Amino acid sequence: MKNENWKEAFVLLGDSAELYHSANSEMRLSEHGIWKGFYENDCFSDIKHSAYMAEKLMGMVREYGDNARHDKWYRDAVYAEEDKGIFLQLVLDNHMTDRELYKAMKEKQE
Repeated sequence: MKNENWKEAFVLLGDSAELYHSANSEMRLSEHGIWKGFYENDCFSDIKHSAYMAEKLMGMVREYGDNARHDKWYRDAVYAEEDKGIFLQLVLDNHMTDRELYKAMKEKQE
């Protein structure tokens, strides 16, 4: 597991989950008239489950790639460069969910 780019994998999985959620929304928006509810049971493609699995995998990637306190990626994405090396005994921030961290990392990329 050396030299793996866990952060990049995390973001790509987040992108995938977003696209699956978007695809599901678009499918549902296309339901009209007799086709209303057509995709309610999309058991063949199960787009909603694909999004769920991508998000679940994000958590696994975070376990392998982030540090034990789950704050390294958070610090990289949210803290100013000059504040990244400061560690306080009392931390006032709650840990971000995988989705919140993904969004913060995407904002930083832009």
